[in-house]
Order: sequence, then C-alpha cells, then structure tokens
Amino acid sequence: MSNEQGYWQSVLAEVLNKGQPEYTFLYTSLGPAEREEAGYKAIPENRQPKRDRIVLEGEFEGIYLTPREGDCLRALVGGRTLKAVARDLDLSHRTVEFYLKNLKAKFGCASKGALLELIASTELLSVLGDES
Repeated sequence: MSNEQGYWQSVLAEVLNKGQPEYTFLYTSLGPAEREEAGYKAIPENRQPKRDRIVLEGEFEGIYLTPREGDCLRALVGGRTLKAVARDLDLSHRTVEFYLKNLKAKFGCASKGALLELIASTELLSVLGDES
C-alpha cells in the first residue's frame, strides 16, 4: 500500500470514528483524558458572533445578520427586486440570491414572500434601520 492510500485510510477511519471517545486520532494521538489534560478545548456551541454582526433580540433572539444581509433585507422589504438590490449594492444578483437563501434559513421561511411578510409584521425593520 502506498503512503497516499495509507493517509486516506487514516482520514477515513478518523471520520468514521468521530465522536467515539475511546478512539485516538493519528495526528493528535491523544485520547479524551489526554486532550483535556493538554488543554484542548472544544469550540463552544454558544460562541458569540463577530463584532460587526447585527444581533437580534426579542422574538428573533439567537439570530444574527451580517451587515450585507441587513442591507439586502432592508432593500427587499422596500420593494426592490433582486437585480435592483444587486445593482444598488454593487453585488452580483447571485450573491443577493445567496443572502436571501441565508435569510430564509435563519428566519425559518420557505419563500421570499413568507420572509418579507414575517419581517413586515414585526419591529425588525426599526432595529435594522438603527444599525445602518
């Protein structure tokens, strides 16, 4: 077996055994107790968003938007089309579609219309207006 095949088999074994506390990884060769003793820490699930993020509160607590997502959301709620938003923000329309997809996922909406209806029925626009 070549070194390359051995490497990929090791990687596959590590992926398949992820989460099994008794499995030690080839590259760290540390078990759970040894990792803890060495000071390795898992990434906390409740880590804070970056400083430039718009952190929402109230009924949207736990959701945060990037500044560009906020810009796109404001423009879309204002009645602009995806292409018009892209032109105004100097972005590709595909990038605006990507932001829209992220916004729908963050707010749990299946369509653009449902997202805009949800936003229009809340105080979110006033919060987004304060952030700009």
